[in-house]
Amino acid sequence: PEQMRSMSCKIKTTTTIGDAFFQANNITADNLPHTQIQQDEWAFQGGKVINESKYIEGDPSPAGHNMATVNLFDGSTSYHIQSENGTPTSRSTYASREHQPEAQVTWSPLQFGYHLDNHWLSDALSSDNPTLERAGMDPTFGPLYLVHLNIGKREEHIWFAPKYGNIAVKVVEDSPHGRAIYAGVQYERIGSLWMPFQGEFQLLTKQPDGRTIVQMKKNFIFSGIQINTVSDAAFEFHWPTGAALYDNDTRTRYYRDASGNWVKRMDVAEVIAHTPSRVSAADFAPWVFLVSLAALFTLGYLRWRRRASA
Repeated sequence: PEQMRSMSCKIKTTTTIGDAFFQANNITADNLPHTQIQQDEWAFQGGKVINESKYIEGDPSPAGHNMATVNLFDGSTSYHIQSENGTPTSRSTYASREHQPEAQVTWSPLQFGYHLDNHWLSDALSSDNPTLERAGMDPTFGPLYLVHLNIGKREEHIWFAPKYGNIAVKVVEDSPHGRAIYAGVQYERIGSLWMPFQGEFQLLTKQPDGRTIVQMKKNFIFSGIQINTVSDAAFEFHWPTGAALYDNDTRTRYYRDASGNWVKRMDVAEVIAHTPSRVSAADFAPWVFLVSLAALFTLGYLRWRRRASA
């Protein structure tokens, strides 16, 4: 953590989902693609995290590739923002916000060497009574050490590579419900740090008959990695006039007026009178978010984690 105060990169993610995922999460798969490719721009600084996603292939939303999604955590509040036409200055921007103690799990290079449970691995190793053993030689990474941790009902198995700065090149999480596997594929050195440029993730579920089925696979390619160069401006979202916002804490809807203020939802006719040509009655229909395939994956994975840690 002392050497990596901030970081940014681009992420290309290819996700393949199996029928077992839809069944396990009670999701209808009829209208959703089983393979999806997206491009993300991700950054963190201290406790702040921002991630902007756009689909390249397999977009299940009605807006298709014209929809961009931004997930932002500013240190105390989490925002989920969707903008048509892929720009925050477009006519239709919808968002929700919620006060949270920390950022939610986001896919990033840190999960392939430095993070566990969205926290630094170094913190977990100092607090969860790890046990250490030699794990032999790996043809790619050389000598490895294996560390075991128990977190609730979940068992963590972490392989560290001394030749690669002692980063965790593989993490396996086992629980009574199944297994999650993070595996680094390719690492390169940036300054004094080894960083992943390619990684793989698998989520497997144990069936009542004893079989283990792959629910989903993710392949990550990380590029343009920058360390300790991210500024505060990267976490400032520029809200357009007429943006709609739903506060999950207070169950209240707001809109952004022409002066840049968040105004509590009023009568629709009055809202339209305040910001003509920017707001329509449809903007204030019952709050419905376009659910992306990536969001479903994250939701299913978080459910698995909660069950595994209980």
